[in-house]
Amino acid sequence: MSAPIDETSPLGVASASSEGIRSTVVRFVKNKWTLRVLSLIAVIALWEYFGRIDPLKASYPTQFLSLLVEDFVPRILPAAGETFGPLGMGFAIASVAGILIGVLMAANKSVDVALSPYIVAIYATPRIALLPVLILWLGVGFDVRLAIVILSAIFPVILNTYLGCKEVNSSLVDVGRSFNANRWTISTKIVLRSSMPYAIAGIRVGFGRGLIGIIIAEILTAGAGLGNLINDDARYYDIGAMFSVIIVLGAAALIFTAALQYVELRLAQPWRRRRTRPQKEVGA
Repeated sequence: MSAPIDETSPLGVASASSEGIRSTVVRFVKNKWTLRVLSLIAVIALWEYFGRIDPLKASYPTQFLSLLVEDFVPRILPAAGETFGPLGMGFAIASVAGILIGVLMAANKSVDVALSPYIVAIYATPRIALLPVLILWLGVGFDVRLAIVILSAIFPVILNTYLGCKEVNSSLVDVGRSFNANRWTISTKIVLRSSMPYAIAGIRVGFGRGLIGIIIAEILTAGAGLGNLINDDARYYDIGAMFSVIIVLGAAALIFTAALQYVELRLAQPWRRRRTRPQKEVGA
């Protein structure tokens, strides 16, 4: 057997130093931001290499990023306003209405029975199948894009909120009733707050569906917006310009996801910690 290394000896000091450096490197590599930055660098490098081989099909990052800088103010920014205007309004309506309908369905059996068949049927119907009908009713302007966003985003919010309300711990409701809380207080202070993680999950899915819906509507109707820019760039085989618009859409999705994560930390996590915090015994 080898003798233990004296930590005060030069060999021991060197061994401890190398172990500290190794653990620091491991923590650095496992850090989520390190992994994200490294993966982003790897994707950009591979994309740049293979994109330059056949730029007519794939373009490459330096090309469409330069086009993004050149076209952002005169071309992309006005189109983004045309897209995110109805998207923001429709998504706000879908989020509020979806949460209210989900809570109402969970609280009232009659409402649940009456609305469930219609919600399931419309939710399962592809939005692209409803788009021609909406165009006939609303035209090809702002109204049809607003409608397609609402129809795309509201149902995930309804279903997730409904599920969250059904998963509320019944003992929490019983405690509220024991303190003579009325039905409105129980629904808002207990059921809604406890189901907030589910509702936010539905809002995340709803935003993605709403964004997809409005881009498809703009592509098919050849109206204003980022979808129309993508359609025009594809028609003229301008791959770099098309990817610059897609980058804007991806960045918007990332920003919205980060904002929702912040909202979830502010609303859902404190409530979740209160639920999971161990209760003190009486007299402790």
